[in-house]
Amino acid sequence: MRTVASWESLAVAGVTVHRDWLLVNSIFLGILMYCVFFFIHVSIHGKPQAETPKLESMDVRVSTDLSDADVRAVFGESVMLSRVAAFTWLSGRAVANLLYLSYNAFKTGKTLYTQRAWNLECKIVAYGEGVFALAFFFTILTNLIRPSKEVGVNQGRLNVRGALSALANFSILKCIPLVNPAKAMEVMSKLQATRYGPGFFLYAAAACYLILIMLPLALMAVLVKVSQLHFITQAVQWTPWDYFAFAFFINALAGIPGNVDHDRISAMFRLINAAEAETFERRYMLKVAEQLADSYGDWIGIVMLITMSPTDVCQLLNKGNRTQPLPEPTD
Repeated sequence: MRTVASWESLAVAGVTVHRDWLLVNSIFLGILMYCVFFFIHVSIHGKPQAETPKLESMDVRVSTDLSDADVRAVFGESVMLSRVAAFTWLSGRAVANLLYLSYNAFKTGKTLYTQRAWNLECKIVAYGEGVFALAFFFTILTNLIRPSKEVGVNQGRLNVRGALSALANFSILKCIPLVNPAKAMEVMSKLQATRYGPGFFLYAAAACYLILIMLPLALMAVLVKVSQLHFITQAVQWTPWDYFAFAFFINALAGIPGNVDHDRISAMFRLINAAEAETFERRYMLKVAEQLADSYGDWIGIVMLITMSPTDVCQLLNKGNRTQPLPEPTD
């Protein structure tokens, strides 16, 4: 028995060392590739200028007009392969995350009466993630098949865009930024500045929501997620489920900052009209969704809408960014 156990421990140790060397070698390979591409860039474009010329005053013209020619000038005459790849990657992540969170909730439910550590917390996190993942899935499904008359077709397409992006890397770890008091105050100010108007009761409700619910949930999510990856610090051979759990944990960490592209797009509309930025953005995005569907068809239009980047919105708003660069500053 000791001989068999020793051989098994040596095999596990060999797998662990092999995995460690793969990680270390990938880091060195990345550094080497960065140096090679940096020297190639310098040899082609030369060294950066020591001094930056002064920026002269300039007028930037923004237009909210949209036509078939406008969207085709930005998105192209037909759907590009890069957009199809980006849509496929996002959809694949969303489907995989949905299956993982749903199965994790089902698996946790089978061990309902166990007495292991973090048992209750694991169930709260697993069930919460499973319910929200299914809610995102049904939001996508209902808005694709038959959006309600109150929502409308174009708003339904925007709902699909937002739900698919959220489902791709959703986890309870998204609550972690709310631990930062500055971020919590920012969220409270957004909740307060709603159509109901500012008021003490709404502000108090937002504060209770963040302090009594979201803050404990964020701390609980960190403890549970770390406890689920206990195999990382142990010299054991990983199972396929361990690899899946680790991959989806990395995916969840990548989604903690939220939808960065959406924040950048919102910043553009705040720059144009800060007083009514949310209303202005919603009306413009509805217009974009409608025009994309008219120009490319319903399904291709949704693909274009989902893969739309902040650069695309910048080119739609500022027609000068499409065919000519910004004017160079003069001395």
